[in-house]
Amino acid sequence: MNLLIQLESRINRLISRHEKGAVRAMRGACTLASLLVINGYFGYLPFFRSPLMIVGLTIFCAMIPLSASSLVIMGILLLELFALSTQVALVGLGLFLVAFFVTNFYGAKHLHNIVFLPLAYPLQIPYALPMISALTGGVQEVAGIICGGILSYYFLLVRRNSALLMEGGKAASLPGLLMSNMFSNNLFYFYMVALMLMFMVTYTVRERAVHQSWRLAAGSGIVTEFLVMMVGYLLTGNRGRILSLFIVNVILFALGVILSFFIKNLDYSRVENVSFEDDEYYYYVTAVPKIRLTEEEKHIKRITKEADRGEAEQ
Repeated sequence: MNLLIQLESRINRLISRHEKGAVRAMRGACTLASLLVINGYFGYLPFFRSPLMIVGLTIFCAMIPLSASSLVIMGILLLELFALSTQVALVGLGLFLVAFFVTNFYGAKHLHNIVFLPLAYPLQIPYALPMISALTGGVQEVAGIICGGILSYYFLLVRRNSALLMEGGKAASLPGLLMSNMFSNNLFYFYMVALMLMFMVTYTVRERAVHQSWRLAAGSGIVTEFLVMMVGYLLTGNRGRILSLFIVNVILFALGVILSFFIKNLDYSRVENVSFEDDEYYYYVTAVPKIRLTEEEKHIKRITKEADRGEAEQ
């Protein structure tokens, strides 16, 4: 355990020395993964499938804030939808605008959830977003999770019905398609409930002053989400997806442990209650120390010269 804590401290110091580079690498990785998903999920515009364009957009988005890169990716998504159908793109634009209004109204700071959560759905890891937001953000982030969940199912139905939605073909009306394929789909409601419960359970447990609260929060949220989706799969005849869901949840728990280890590793066995006052208030503060181990300082004492000096004096 001590070796792991020392490793965590060294990695944190390394990241702090190269913080800008690490953040840019993270933004670039998110952009690259998003572009690859868009090209694989839609891919109606050959322009964005060019390796040069992918590399250029990845570098550009790595240099700008994550919220700005989310807008760039959202713009590419809308262009892909316009290439498929103007009606589809306008509905997608309306959903994005409503999502931005709702998240800003509730003060959510993780605006990227409404863009990255739909793109995480094809990779079978949409539940990573509510877990990360619950561990690192406030309760208001649930607004972005809900909006992102709705958008992810919208993109799913668009992809499944792309042949019907092509302009000039035998296209069904989009409102009727939405009603029949999303709002009347029982699995959609299980999916939304799983996202919301995972976020709320993870956030609630994280806020408790208990030892290993972040690990317990990640585990509790994942178990809740797994149970909800397992019931949904059983009731909707999708039993074959339970195994893949279990594997994904194991990976998510490992991710949650890593986040808790490197972001907020606290020692609740040494909690201190501190009180102090000023001219107007009397304060009671609960201090929870972080787990840190100082590296061993090795002192090397050279005795050869001292021994030679002693012999010379004799």
